[in-house]
Amino acid sequence: YNPSTSYALKVVNYKTTGCGSGWTKAVSPKVDLSNPCCPSELKMNFTLWTYKVVCNDSKAKLEIDFSRDNGATWTEVWSRSSGQLYYYYGANNKVYISVPVPVAYQNANFRYRIRGEMASEDCNNFYVFIDDIRIGSPASCSSSYTSARTTTGNGSLEMPELGEATQQTESLKLERESLAEKLKVDFNVAVYPNPSADEFELRLSSMNQNKAAVRVIDALGRVVKTMMLASNQTVRFGSELKRGNYMVEVVQGDKKEIIKLVKL
Repeated sequence: YNPSTSYALKVVNYKTTGCGSGWTKAVSPKVDLSNPCCPSELKMNFTLWTYKVVCNDSKAKLEIDFSRDNGATWTEVWSRSSGQLYYYYGANNKVYISVPVPVAYQNANFRYRIRGEMASEDCNNFYVFIDDIRIGSPASCSSSYTSARTTTGNGSLEMPELGEATQQTESLKLERESLAEKLKVDFNVAVYPNPSADEFELRLSSMNQNKAAVRVIDALGRVVKTMMLASNQTVRFGSELKRGNYMVEVVQGDKKEIIKLVKL
């Protein structure tokens, strides 16, 4: 990819030092996902180029939302901060991402949304490319090729014309073999909104049916809240938390993710 000439979707949020938050988003056309041949294996696949991501930057995020009612309501299904993208994939790398499409969203009114968000006072730029967006099942199942066309916000997001629909490839291979385990998408934790002045929504997407243990830890290392969370469940919490920084730790079997929370 080349930042100037690439035909990929460009998601850009410029640093917000001395100003308010920034955001940009792109919304797909309506996609008919009725009656896929392998409902349990239906996934949204795309290529991600981490052109400009920064270590430990939790203020900028790339997020994926799904809608099953033609955009009337949205559910966040995948989220990574700039710092998480740097940790998992490194800066200026190309990787392949797969996000499962829940059966409840497999209808004629499916849409997806790609968001780039940045909280205020982030001194870093956030710049990623998304390409080769396909929704489909593996092997012999056919797939839909869709592209995001509607953009809004005060960031920069470009979507040029894309090619014709293509058949889903039989398998996806990672460019860097050493990242194979980290790129599995059978375990994903998303918290939104973050920062929040009221409550947080915590969503666990997982193929594991065992419950996950959740701990909320304050800046002094004290556990201030614990709960159990089932796979593919969303819970609200945090109204009782005081202003400050927290960490939410989610452990399910041998999988663990830690996300920084900011209570305003």
